[in-house]
Amino acid sequence: MMTTITRGQAHALAALVVARRPDWQAPGVIKALSDVRERGDLDQVIDAALRAARDPAAKTPAAIGFDQYWPVTPDRSGEPPRCPESGHQSYYAHNCGLCRFEHLRPTDPPPRTEVFPRPDFTRTPRPDHRSGAQSSQEDS
Repeated sequence: MMTTITRGQAHALAALVVARRPDWQAPGVIKALSDVRERGDLDQVIDAALRAARDPAAKTPAAIGFDQYWPVTPDRSGEPPRCPESGHQSYYAHNCGLCRFEHLRPTDPPPRTEVFPRPDFTRTPRPDHRSGAQSSQEDS
């Protein structure tokens, strides 16, 4: 059973969204939440509202209803869902390379590219350690 957002929850969520995005007005956020209340359950509405509020490209609260902020449901082909973040749709949600890259600090060392050390192909002559063995050139 799907639990829709109540009026009190919408006002509380709108206050949170406006705290994150002061350029948005609470009545506009409440209107956007009202428009999407049947689109998903309470958790999905909260997630979509917060994703839209975090995205600087979202200019108005109406962006809460945009598909890119809603969870992607897997299709019937069995392919895993794509990353819902804007511009990341070419990556799978469980392994998004752009999300990982965005969380790296500038001081982090670059990731290791070599699993094994490079082999040393230079050869140095090894002395003959056999006792009493002499090379054939020394006999002549």
